[in-house]
Amino acid sequence: MSFAGSKSFRASPELVVVDIRPDSEHERVWIAGSIHLTGTALASAGYLREKPVLLVGTGPDAGDAEATCRRLEKGGFKSVRALLGGIAAWSRAGGKLEGEVSAPAHLNHASADAFARDAARAHWLLIDVGAPPSRGLELPVQRLAIPISHGEASFRSEVAAAIRGQGASSPARLVALTGATDSEVEAARLALAPLDLADPFVFAVDGGRAALESAFERQRMIAAAAPGRTEGAVCAR
Repeated sequence: MSFAGSKSFRASPELVVVDIRPDSEHERVWIAGSIHLTGTALASAGYLREKPVLLVGTGPDAGDAEATCRRLEKGGFKSVRALLGGIAAWSRAGGKLEGEVSAPAHLNHASADAFARDAARAHWLLIDVGAPPSRGLELPVQRLAIPISHGEASFRSEVAAAIRGQGASSPARLVALTGATDSEVEAARLALAPLDLADPFVFAVDGGRAALESAFERQRMIAAAAPGRTEGAVCAR
């Protein structure tokens, strides 16, 4: 698994897995043996300050998870890291889940709003798997067009090359898929399941490119309404 956070982190029998996802997500499926804490409840959990802590989010909240990691370090936590890829990464690595675990594919999905919030704060590669739109909204994140209609083998090859192209020494680790329809995007996600290149985490953005463009527009409106707002520092990868 890949982490972000304190260099002093070491896995140990005392490791505490803290689920920082929203209540609605945690109630559906959770990591066996984990605890669920968010916001001030986590920051004030003094009994965790001396323990190695692993934060697990949804996956498409990488920026928030790393920002939480940094705030906890500044608040006196001695050893804390965020799991890159969130609960989907935990599941893929064979970690035990409880709750609605019969269909773990939902863990690899992200709402358009969740992705739009995180895109500027984490190293995402966005791939549009549909036919090129006649006119698409300019997004504040790189969007590559790699149609799934080229065939699965060709699609996987092009995506692998795009991941490598993000930097030979640090290929993209978080990949988001969008397209014209949810079914098209899900087909692309499944086509990438056999991909084994730099262990990327692939999430399907629900609602298609129209929902994604609307989500980014809402983010622009929020930013415009709060001039001068800055995001918190994130843990170095």
